[in-house]
Amino acid sequence: MYAESDFQHVVSVKNLDSLQYIWLTAIGAVFFHALYSILKCRLAPKICSRLSKSSDSGAAPLSLVAEVSEKLVSIIYAIMCSVGSMVILWQARNDMLRGQSPILVPFTYFIMWYFVYDIYAMYDSYCLRMSPQGSFLEKAATFCRANAAIVTHHVVILVIGVPLCLMYMWRKDMGDFIIGCFMVHDMANPFLHTTLILKLLNQTSTKVFQMCAVMTVCSFAVFRLMTYPFMIAVYTYQYNVSTLQAFSTMRVHCHAFFWSALALQVHWFYGIIRVYLKHLNKKVE
Repeated sequence: MYAESDFQHVVSVKNLDSLQYIWLTAIGAVFFHALYSILKCRLAPKICSRLSKSSDSGAAPLSLVAEVSEKLVSIIYAIMCSVGSMVILWQARNDMLRGQSPILVPFTYFIMWYFVYDIYAMYDSYCLRMSPQGSFLEKAATFCRANAAIVTHHVVILVIGVPLCLMYMWRKDMGDFIIGCFMVHDMANPFLHTTLILKLLNQTSTKVFQMCAVMTVCSFAVFRLMTYPFMIAVYTYQYNVSTLQAFSTMRVHCHAFFWSALALQVHWFYGIIRVYLKHLNKKVE
């Protein structure tokens, strides 16, 4: 009898936790969509009309306002994720494999809706800019083809990344520190999205754009590319093994994930460098 009541108590606690997580996701959904709407109606039009050189009229195009608003929300999300990653790394710092962070799961439930929202915001700005014809499904298919890379990235995060953060059984209560390291990637995004906003507003000749471009390259190199040797260095230090031993003890799926993620970051870094060099050469000419 005691065991049965104890089991019911555990079930009720789990249901309460699940309800709290559902509320966190709902709050995150309302937060990101409301933030986008507020910026789109209030702040972004002022920024666009003041800085944009593409239009002589006082009002900026709605498509431009939507794109700037979407990137402003992305900057805010990146700052939130950067702060959260630092807290997670600090809480799990004593053991990079088995260290636990109490905020990882609730924080993931809150921010996970950003990727759904961002697809919607990009679709909204795409429709305002391109005015595609046809039904909703036809418009959505055209949008996905035009933005295949970023849509695929967001879907992969939702389908694979989020479950890895939330499902402790999959990870066997391990990897909070490593997930925090991947969240650190977002520290480069505020500078990246700022340069994209300035490019949309035709401000590429300003010193602010040049400074943000340099900061984008530097922060991408530090917080994305250098994250991988940092994880190996922490592992070798905490477990007192050599770098060769660290790689030899990694499982096959860990190797596949590690090297594919690093290759993706190198590819993006090369793309960023190429775009900025192209812009620099055009400016010199």
